[in-house]
Amino acid sequence: MFTRNQIKQWKDQLLAGVADVFDGKAKAAKAPEVDVKTLHAKIGELTLENDPRSDRGQAF
Repeated sequence: MFTRNQIKQWKDQLLAGVADVFDGKAKAAKAPEVDVKTLHAKIGELTLENDPRSDRGQAF
């Protein structure tokens, strides 16, 4: 279960950040840095693995 210290820390974090939620100012979300070439390579690899028409695909 949760300890009193954990609950106190969560409450303190909530109270410290709750004003940011309701202040009406939009904050820009930080976009994660992504390596597009690596993602495209992985997508191609997975496509070949899952393609039943491909000889390289794994048999079901």
